Amino acid sequence: MTQTPITVTYSLEEIFSRIERKIDKLDERFTQQIDKLDEKIDKLDQKFTQRIDKLDEKIDKLDQKLTDKIDKLTVEVATCTTNLSNLDKRVEKLEGTQKNQIWTLITLLGGSLIAVGFRAFFMENNP
Repeated sequence: MTQTPITVTYSLEEIFSRIERKIDKLDERFTQQIDKLDEKIDKLDQKFTQRIDKLDEKIDKLDQKLTDKIDKLTVEVATCTTNLSNLDKRVEKLEGTQKNQIWTLITLLGGSLIAVGFRAFFMENNP
């Protein structure tokens, strides 16, 4: 009982068709993986775009608030400057008035001293 080896023969066409089917299956798997990756990338891109849009909105709001504060500060500084100008004018007027009042008081005091001196001199030192 000897066994004879079995010989299997395949045609080249059959071998090529098997190889082609395997390549087609691999290509299909790669295509599916690429499609999945594309979907994930699209989702990430969409999320990223949404976050950038939200950040842009926040930055715009902050910029508007800052601009409003700067405008308000500019108005307040202008008002303060106007008030300071008015105060300067009032102080200048008061300074002149005070000088005049002091000179008037000095003149009155001098006159009083002269009167007391004359009185003391002419009334024999009895003021």
